[in-house]
Amino acid sequence: MYDGVPMIAPVRVDSALDPSSKGCEPSPTGMALTIQAIRERDAIVLEIQDRGPGIPEEALPRIFDKFVRAGGPPGTQGVGLGLAICRAVAEAHGGSITATNRPGGGAVFRVTLPIGGAAPPVPSEEDPE
Repeated sequence: MYDGVPMIAPVRVDSALDPSSKGCEPSPTGMALTIQAIRERDAIVLEIQDRGPGIPEEALPRIFDKFVRAGGPPGTQGVGLGLAICRAVAEAHGGSITATNRPGGGAVFRVTLPIGGAAPPVPSEEDPE
């Protein structure tokens, strides 16, 4: 624990923030990406901000739905599952994820996870589905 904020497994954070990961390529404009962890009451908030074009307003209500893509630079690939998976992981841990546009351009993603509590159940390989 650091200053009242629980430590996050470094390997998992490193994997999530790996710039070689799909969908996380450096912007052609050299735009900065701000990532911060904030403690808010009984939760930790991971906030990711950029100064890109933002998210089209019509896409915001559905951005975390499966197979929804909000566009992107030409040549951007994907099937629209990344943010749906992020939402599923956050909710499995009792948390949430939101996306908004920044004044002046860019987007803000906030992942809120409760501090403490039980870990989500993980089915064993023997459990039938």
